[in-house]
Amino acid sequence: MMFLESRNLLRRPRRTVLTLIGVTVGAAGYMTLLAAGAGLFAEFQDAISLLGSDLVVQQASAATAWTSRIAPADIRSLRSVPGVNRVTEVVVAATRFLGQKYFIVFGLEPESTILAKARIVDGRPYRANGAEMMVGQRAARAIGLAAGDRVEARGRRFLISGIYETDRSILDGGAVMNLEAARSMFSYGVDTTVVFVDVKGPQAIDEVMLVITDTLPHLEVSRSDMWVSTYEQFVVVRRFARGLGVFALLITAMWVSNTLHVTILERRAELALLRAVGWRKRRIAVLVLREGLAFSVVGGFTGIPVAALIVWGLRNIGAAGIVSAKLSPEIVVEGVVIAVLAGLVGCVPPLVRALRMQALEALRAT
Repeated sequence: MMFLESRNLLRRPRRTVLTLIGVTVGAAGYMTLLAAGAGLFAEFQDAISLLGSDLVVQQASAATAWTSRIAPADIRSLRSVPGVNRVTEVVVAATRFLGQKYFIVFGLEPESTILAKARIVDGRPYRANGAEMMVGQRAARAIGLAAGDRVEARGRRFLISGIYETDRSILDGGAVMNLEAARSMFSYGVDTTVVFVDVKGPQAIDEVMLVITDTLPHLEVSRSDMWVSTYEQFVVVRRFARGLGVFALLITAMWVSNTLHVTILERRAELALLRAVGWRKRRIAVLVLREGLAFSVVGGFTGIPVAALIVWGLRNIGAAGIVSAKLSPEIVVEGVVIAVLAGLVGCVPPLVRALRMQALEALRAT
């Protein structure tokens, strides 16, 4: 049986190679799209985890962190909630900056814990009373900035006081500046976009969340490790990526189906002879399915290094952006399994044709 399958696949090597390329591209596309969606989610969550806070508060129903608005009165109310130990105001904004289409700026007080966890690789931290900012190392490398440079952003001139590194792509691909400077730069007035809340002990988290929800219903509070998952945009992005991946695998099924269709037409006499010498339909079906399975398995596994190469390119080419795809083992397994299933689905139409083929008619057609 395996001899027949190998001979059939090698009979038309060019067609076999093209089909394997199609399956490989479909599998690699599926894995890459899932990796990009997962990477985007993980990068935002990693950036939040750097603060080490317990809770994140933003305006209820805000579409993004930079569209949220929290008034000073709400900040005072949060500080007065029993069990709250520390409230950190943060301005998060997205803008264009020196040719970068998507550049995230974080406005923080100089004593913020995020700065304590950042490594200054060049220069010094920014001063609270000056028009200064620190730029992440990925962004500095992509744009060509160094400590001491002066740049213009949104009509204002800033001194690049230092270059920092946090190992979080979102932060390292953006900039950090004084809270008041960020408010002024993005016309937020006295408002804040998000607030990070530390509580007095893990046992107080649920109680503090309940108090904030009851007393400040116009605000939304989430555990810091769950905050990003509350954004509908991330859910939509991941669903969209998976949808595009499924479309890529439909192409895989079409490649396999078309190849097997042509192969069956070319082998009508052979299949008819096998039927004539006693092969049952089930045995013919196994032959067709195993050929399709060979395409999808080989193509699925070949797609792994291709996807890894694409992911590597995304992580390096998008050095100053938020693209940071992560090809996890779970995504690889899912990609191979789905590729195999897509290949088997592609076997169905040619399989039906092969089973409907009558031995005498096939012999007459040759």
